[in-house]
Amino acid sequence: MAEDTSQKKKQPVWRKWWFWAIVVVLLVIGMIEPQGSSSQTPVSVVSSATIATSPSRSIVTPSSSSPSFSSETDQDPVVLLNSVAQAAEAEATDTVPFKPDEEYRQNGPYKRVEYRLSAFEGSSGVHATLNGVPVDMVTYHQLNSHSARIYATGDEETVLAIYSGAARVFDSSLSDSDIQAAIAKYHSSEVKDSRDMLSTLPAHSKIQSDYIMGSGSNCEIFIDAKV
Repeated sequence: MAEDTSQKKKQPVWRKWWFWAIVVVLLVIGMIEPQGSSSQTPVSVVSSATIATSPSRSIVTPSSSSPSFSSETDQDPVVLLNSVAQAAEAEATDTVPFKPDEEYRQNGPYKRVEYRLSAFEGSSGVHATLNGVPVDMVTYHQLNSHSARIYATGDEETVLAIYSGAARVFDSSLSDSDIQAAIAKYHSSEVKDSRDMLSTLPAHSKIQSDYIMGSGSNCEIFIDAKV
């Protein structure tokens, strides 16, 4: 009698709660799979509008007014020089690459006294003309960081434009008012020898040294910065 009673009380499978739970899960999976497969788009045909509105993708576009550099390009003097030329609205011509340390040892045409220092061992440089003004751009390694420096000598107006462009390229946190204030300080100087106008600004740590000296057709600028 006990066995008959237990058999009567035994419920059919379709009345078990877990049976309907399995059914619901299978139905949900069946509804999701077709939708998921239809939403997948090959990367090669994704339009710019699709990328912009997709919640699973993010695209960062560098601003044209503030050049950005990767760990490789920020050590290339040619890339930096072209960026400065663009910022100064100048055209770079007669580009010649050189090795600063070799220029010093061989007494080359682009030799500078500071190239004798160990910081310039293995450094890279490029000489070019920007709107008629000779310019040297050098990248080198110093104190576990990469640095760059620019030299330019020539017509005052063009040289000051190069100074302004190089300042923006080397340190994008500098404002136009910061740069114009430095140039105004140079103009107000009777001796026309203004130094460390950008490197001493608070909250700007990239530019290490800078100067503007001379005037007329013999104006000279220099900026050294971490990149």
